[in-house]
Amino acid sequence: MRRPKSNSTKQRARASALARALLILPLAFFATAMSAVAQDDSPPPLFEDASDYDLNDAPDFGMPPGAIKQRRAVRVHVELLEKDDGRVAFNAFGDDKFTFKAERIDRRGPKDFSWIGRWEKEPMLHAIIVVKGDDVVATVNLHKRQYQLRPIKGVGDVHLLMEIDQAAFNAYPD
Repeated sequence: MRRPKSNSTKQRARASALARALLILPLAFFATAMSAVAQDDSPPPLFEDASDYDLNDAPDFGMPPGAIKQRRAVRVHVELLEKDDGRVAFNAFGDDKFTFKAERIDRRGPKDFSWIGRWEKEPMLHAIIVVKGDDVVATVNLHKRQYQLRPIKGVGDVHLLMEIDQAAFNAYPD
């Protein structure tokens, strides 16, 4: 017949069980976090900062004063647009990142195509991107926000990404 455990033996057993739980919980959390990272199917960003370009030299593309809310110099990963199943992350400014899925790609030749995509969260909103050689032009409308992308002539593959204030055009004379 076994002797009943003393209080100190019970306390040691509880402490040991608690210690095992404290070791296992962080491992379980880490495994869950890694699983979430592995399941992240976010597409790669379409733009890369062109930090070597001085924005003070950027053209205004004939926009009225105050029409450009924000702007940044970028390089475009055109290869992401060439995939037929193309999903791209339109990484605008700061945390503004919108995932678009290709709806149609009209190919006219090598590095000459139009890419039309729908925003995954709201399919009624779209992006239109035209690629011709090294030049990429885009217009993206998201509710009251509009983004435009234009090539900066004479500086290679650098483009200007702009958030446009549509209200500035109402005050612009005809």
